[in-house]
Amino acid sequence: MTRFAGTGQLTRLAFRRDAGLLPVCTLGIVVVVATVARDLKVLYPTEARRLALAQTAGGNAALRFLYGRLEGTSVGALATWRFAVWAGCCAAVLTIFIVVRHTRADEEAGRLELVGSAAVGRQAPLTAALLVAVIANVAIILLTLLWLHVLKLPGAGSAALALAIGTCGLAFTGVAAVAAQVAGTARGARGLAIGVLLYLLARAADSDFAPTASELDVHRLLHDEAARTRKALDDLKKAPKPPPKQDVPPEPKPPEAK
Repeated sequence: MTRFAGTGQLTRLAFRRDAGLLPVCTLGIVVVVATVARDLKVLYPTEARRLALAQTAGGNAALRFLYGRLEGTSVGALATWRFAVWAGCCAAVLTIFIVVRHTRADEEAGRLELVGSAAVGRQAPLTAALLVAVIANVAIILLTLLWLHVLKLPGAGSAALALAIGTCGLAFTGVAAVAAQVAGTARGARGLAIGVLLYLLARAADSDFAPTASELDVHRLLHDEAARTRKALDDLKKAPKPPPKQDVPPEPKPPEAK
């Protein structure tokens, strides 16, 4: 018997146990993303209205903190700015709960001991949990790409948005697996993985408020120009003053001829 014996049966069992939760959460993330993209397309049909929204969002610190930095004025750019971060977070949280539920939580409940008494490999429960999480995130990627294609958004941008959301969940598949092995309880494993997610969100918020390369170039140019102006003023103050002009007596007028 190999270490992965029984992985297929445990994967099917996990899908049956999550038959209600998994489709609802997966479709919920996709529907919210598609709804946001459709509403933005309806509310901001022209370039001028999208540009006005971009200017408002760029100057609002609260919006930048919640949604990140807005890059571009297309409908796809607005949809990405509006919900990409939070959709990725939802995919990550869904992944965390799936992996921990079928590993550490089952071990606490004693189900893994019953499974281990059968012809099941040592790594089969963890592998089955990872397979369920990976399949759920791949479904999110494909369904999001399909919905955005139905809305007639550009294919490259739609694929980038769908992959950005799904890969967040795929990345936290590994984070949740490590947390489930490190933590002693299911609650501790979830808390550890969600703590990593919150830390990454805080770092992302800090980067959103950091100046961009173009802003740094502008600041550098202004700083250099101010330095040159100060140097010119200092040189002007240090320059020797010209000697004062001496009054020259007027030349005597020639005598008038008689």
